[in-house]
Amino acid sequence: MPPAWRVSLGALRWLLGLLLAAGSPGARAGEGPSWQRDPVLSPLLIQQMATDAAGFRWVATDEGVYRYDGYEAVPLQNLVRRGPRPRVERVSALAFDGTGTLWIGSETGLYRFEPATGLLQSVTLPLAPDERPEVNALLHDPRTGRVWVGCGAGAVLLFAATRPQQPLFPVRRVAGTGFYFTAETTGHGVWVTTDQAMLYHLAPDGTVRRRIQARYPLLPVPGTAPQRFFSRDGLYTLARPTACTPAAAGPCPYPKSETSPT
Repeated sequence: MPPAWRVSLGALRWLLGLLLAAGSPGARAGEGPSWQRDPVLSPLLIQQMATDAAGFRWVATDEGVYRYDGYEAVPLQNLVRRGPRPRVERVSALAFDGTGTLWIGSETGLYRFEPATGLLQSVTLPLAPDERPEVNALLHDPRTGRVWVGCGAGAVLLFAATRPQQPLFPVRRVAGTGFYFTAETTGHGVWVTTDQAMLYHLAPDGTVRRRIQARYPLLPVPGTAPQRFFSRDGLYTLARPTACTPAAAGPCPYPKSETSPT
């Protein structure tokens, strides 16, 4: 994922955190947040974290995956007992499915790791021979037991968590190489935010329902209905589905703003 894209997503999340903190009693009293440096994780360049049912934090970094218990970071290489040996490489995405299996998106492809058995498996991605299989986004939807995968040059795939041998539909394409998935609130599709400030609404079969070109990346707010989005210039909403069609008709209208840009 390009550094500029990581910064833009991170900046939006940081801004949202500041807005929430500003409304807390401590912030109003002038106390301010209290930050502490984690001596174990601070040296790592962290891409994402996920928590398993036992409370362990699994950390995706530029040097692979680590399991963290609050005291020690154990590399995945020391946990795998069966399957291929993990490479020391950038891992951008993690997701646990309903069975407790950890899905891992790295710069060389997609993997599944079973912490209970130590089994690591590679998942085949049906990409073009000259296309890099780098996976930069994962989302497990517990309502369907499916895993959305963003990889390669704008490729979107969907796997059944218990049957990862092949995707559930042919490769879909979106504009961009950086992804951020958010499950839609009232259905089983997803919203896809890309590094081209393009927002896609995908149906459960991967077809494009909406395509919105924004000035800045729009990040969906999970669990909101009607769906809301936040960006660096305001909070937006889709009050009702638009009637426009996908690629042939061009981008759909920009969502209605709920706040004045600052």
